[in-house]
Amino acid sequence: MSRVSAYEFATVAAMFAASTAAGSDEGEAMAKIATPHFANDIGAEKIFVGVKELQCMGARPPYDHPHVYLDMGADSQILCPYCSTLYVYDPRLHESESDPRDCLVSLTDEAA
Repeated sequence: MSRVSAYEFATVAAMFAASTAAGSDEGEAMAKIATPHFANDIGAEKIFVGVKELQCMGARPPYDHPHVYLDMGADSQILCPYCSTLYVYDPRLHESESDPRDCLVSLTDEAA
């Protein structure tokens, strides 16, 4: 029996919820869902983001903390329990933007 990490569980749960809510099949939902990862390499107190669901990884590897899924829900901000970075939703930002810039981590950067 293999163990599932919290990250894997949260990712699969989000995919399932999206696929059942949208009425689409699982394959379509999995292809469309990617929770953006953010890193705070510069040690900013606040990071403004264009999404309400994200993953915080602290700094980029090898100095990252466990990648934690954060969901603001109806709120407009959330605090990472590991690194205490405050993420603030800014509707003017696109989902691929952050302020300060370059806090969004691409999946290819993370794999490297």
